[in-house]
Amino acid sequence: MFDDYLSRHLARGNRNLLLTGLLLLVGVAALFGLHARYWYNFRHGPFALADSDLARMTDPLAQTNKRWVTFECKRVPVAIGTSRVEGQKASTQYYHYVPLGFRLHRVLSPAPKGAKPDTRPATEAEIAAAKAYFGKHNKLPEDILPEATKAVLLRVPREVKEPGRFTGELRAITREERTKLELDQVTELLPVLISVDNYRLGGYLGLGFGALFVLIGLGCVVTALGRIGSRERHWTCRLLSRYGRAEDLATSLMVEVGSDGTRREIGPNVVTSRWVARPRFTGLDVMPLDDVLWAYEKVVQRRVNFVPAGKEFAAVLADRTGRLLELGGKQSQVEELLAEVFGRRPWILPGYSDELDVMYRRQRDELARIVDQRRAELERRPGDRVETPSQDG
Repeated sequence: MFDDYLSRHLARGNRNLLLTGLLLLVGVAALFGLHARYWYNFRHGPFALADSDLARMTDPLAQTNKRWVTFECKRVPVAIGTSRVEGQKASTQYYHYVPLGFRLHRVLSPAPKGAKPDTRPATEAEIAAAKAYFGKHNKLPEDILPEATKAVLLRVPREVKEPGRFTGELRAITREERTKLELDQVTELLPVLISVDNYRLGGYLGLGFGALFVLIGLGCVVTALGRIGSRERHWTCRLLSRYGRAEDLATSLMVEVGSDGTRREIGPNVVTSRWVARPRFTGLDVMPLDDVLWAYEKVVQRRVNFVPAGKEFAAVLADRTGRLLELGGKQSQVEELLAEVFGRRPWILPGYSDELDVMYRRQRDELARIVDQRRAELERRPGDRVETPSQDG
C-alpha cells in the first residue's frame, strides 16, 4: 500500500495533469468555435460574388457569411493609394476603387477643368440613346456623364491596370484605411473591401497548432487516467523504484515526513533523515540522501536584451544513478537547504568545479568510491561519529 503522503501528491499531480489536458482540448474547441465562420469559408470557399450582388447589399458583412470570395471585376480599377506593411518582409499594398453600378446624368453646361459640371439625371430616352451610342462607339456621348452609385475597394499586392478576377477576403474598411485614403467623402463606397491575400495560410497554421495541442491534451488525459488506474505507472513511483522497492520507500518517506524530530521544511522543499522531497506540478520529486554524491549551488544570471535582470538560484544534488535534482528558490532558501543536506550527510562532496563535473559524468563509480571512503572515515572518528538512521525508522 502507498502511504497517505505520497498518495496525496500523486492525486494532486494526476488532477493537475487531467485538468491541463481537458483545458487544452476545451481551449482548442472554443477557439475553433469562435472562428466558425472562418472555418466555413476555409472549407467551402472561395464563393463566387458578382458585382451586381455586392451592389445590392446594404451591409455586406451582415447579409452574408461568405467572406472568402472570387470577384469578377468588369471595369478597370482606379488606383487611389498605397500602404506599407512592415514585418520580416516589408510589402506594399495597393488600393483600387471599383465602381459597381452607374447612374447617367445629362450635362447642362460645361465646367472649367477640374470642376464638377452642372448636371441633371438623364431621362429614359436619353439613357436609351446613350446606350445605343455606346454600342456603336464603345464610349458615351460627351453630354452624358456616368456617376457611380455603388463602389467597392480592392486591396491587392500589386497595381492593377485591367479588369480581371480577384480572390480575397471580404472585410470591413478599417478607420486607419478610411483616414489615410480620405474615404469619408466617398459616399457611394460600400463599407467593405476585398483584400487579396493568402486566406488559407492562417487556417493551415491553425490546423497544425490545433492538432499539436489536441495531441498534447489527449496525451495528458490518457496519461492521467492511466496513472489513476495504476499508481505504479506514475513517474514518482518509477523514480522511487530506482532506489529500491517503491512501496517500502514510500512507507519510509511517510514515517519521516510525519516525524517532528527529523522533518525540516525549507520553502517548498522537505528534508528528513533520509530524504529530500519537492512537490512538482504533476507529482513529487524525491531523492534519498544516502545516494547523493555531490551538491552545489547553481546561479544563473538572467538578461533581458543583454541587460542583467536578476539572478536565479538553485541547489543541485547529484546521485549515484547519474540523476541531477535541481531545487530552485530564493538564495537564502538554497543556502539553507544545502547547509541542511551537508549537516545530515557531511561526506557529500560540496561545491562546483569543472573537475568534479567531468568526474561525475565520466567516472561516477570512482566518485562514489571517494564519497564512500569519506563516509567511512567520518564514521570511524569517535568525536565526529555520524548516526545513520536504521531502515525501520
